[in-house]
Amino acid sequence: MKGFHNIDGLSTFKNLKCLFLNNNCIKKIENLKDLVNLKALYLQNNDISVIENIDCMSLVILNLSNNKIKKIENLHHLKFLQTLNVSNNLIEDIEDIKEVAQLENLSHLDLSYNNINFEKENEVKNLPDCVRNFPDICSEKKSTLNEIKNEQVEEYSMEENNNETIMDYFNFYVNFHEEITKNENPNIIKYHQNIQNMDQLAKKKFFFICEFIILLKKIKNLKTLFVKHNPFVNKFKYTTKYLIANIPNIVFLDDKKIKKEDICLARIFLKKGAIEENELKKIFEQKKIDKYKNLTEKFHNFLLKKSESMENQSKGAIIID
Repeated sequence: MKGFHNIDGLSTFKNLKCLFLNNNCIKKIENLKDLVNLKALYLQNNDISVIENIDCMSLVILNLSNNKIKKIENLHHLKFLQTLNVSNNLIEDIEDIKEVAQLENLSHLDLSYNNINFEKENEVKNLPDCVRNFPDICSEKKSTLNEIKNEQVEEYSMEENNNETIMDYFNFYVNFHEEITKNENPNIIKYHQNIQNMDQLAKKKFFFICEFIILLKKIKNLKTLFVKHNPFVNKFKYTTKYLIANIPNIVFLDDKKIKKEDICLARIFLKKGAIEENELKKIFEQKKIDKYKNLTEKFHNFLLKKSESMENQSKGAIIID
């Protein structure tokens, strides 16, 4: 096979900032310890199965896509790493990506085209008691989540009776910055179904998404996330809504730019349901129409005033033959 089969002969390039080793036949990451100034390392499209020996402490970008990697490991020391691409690999389990939570400056994470799924999670009987035995907050005995010991999930019921209206959620939209910057328990997940009513498979999916979201919420600077073409995305209904509602700092999710109204819509869906989500969507759409009309009217008035001003100047001008 053509291309490099190993990494060697780089010890003299101590000032190297960017290294492209993509599209080769490299099986092992090695001999990089002398590249102390390396900022970007591209190792995509190789034959790498283990992440190891990346001692480049200044590294900002690491691309390991299209390899045979099963676990994200040996990266916790890369405190400046901002971009990590491990798409198109062999990752299957949440346990195998947990080290990303230690990358304190990570802002771009690409997990797409892997095999991440809930099927390899523990059996439902082994779920934590706080999830498996979660009480029904719709009952008279339990009215608030604060009454639940060792709570891990903030649960919303679509049958919940309260005085909140669609405009309450529009006000949430208006005051959105304060809403998303307030301190929240990172172990609280917004979800709209009663766990007690779930079958075993639904509970398994539920625990998976809880664990996945809690892991991602630990990455404080995460702005861009790719998870498309993993089995759980299609098997877990409304995956994107759960991610958007619970991780409001994400700006891009699978190529889609996330706006603050998307977060509001996802949260009202989880709390109230699809009907209320559509009602709030109508309000947002009407606000956009009103804003456009207002801008059009202002521009029209501006043109009228400019036209009148030019006419007045023309009338007051002295013409000399």
